[in-house]
Amino acid sequence: MADAYAIVVDDVTAGLVVRRDQGRGFHFHAADRRFFPIDGFAFSTPRAAERAARRIVRESCPAPEVRPLLRAA
Repeated sequence: MADAYAIVVDDVTAGLVVRRDQGRGFHFHAADRRFFPIDGFAFSTPRAAERAARRIVRESCPAPEVRPLLRAA
């Protein structure tokens, strides 16, 4: 098993996860400022870090503009 993995979300390198010294879990190191909120966090698996990064992208996307339907008069 590798000691470090790149986390890529929508073609953007979110950061790296590096295995902790004790071998239990991984620390996330942000490579893009959008992922600073989870920089330094510990995750149990690289997949858990990827899910957190994807959540940041999903929650930061603006909602599509909703327009009311016009009724014919």
